[in-house]
Amino acid sequence: MACFVASTAYLHTIEIACFSLLTVLAIHFLETGNKLTRKFGDISYSLYLTHGLVGGNIMYLISRYTTSFSGKILLVIMALVVSLLFSYLFWRLVENPSRKLSGKLKMGRKKKGSVV
Repeated sequence: MACFVASTAYLHTIEIACFSLLTVLAIHFLETGNKLTRKFGDISYSLYLTHGLVGGNIMYLISRYTTSFSGKILLVIMALVVSLLFSYLFWRLVENPSRKLSGKLKMGRKKKGSVV
């Protein structure tokens, strides 16, 4: 099992390096104050929480039916789009209302000398 994991990581080293480089370049050169980047910032935690569940399962379930390179690229794009849409809905329906509700909660202050 360890040999398989090591060989798989070795096979994808170039792809990981290219993706990492593209990410660094995008962060450096793209404008971060526009509406789109702010929206990505809003949904980033929801995307972090749900991308494996949504995108990973799409990749896992559909990858066995596609063998061509173009089909695999389309599969990745589809998983990315569905993950982004799901994370937006998760942010809109769960994260944002929870954040607003937490702002309304008041924490009681401890009185001096209390032992609680």
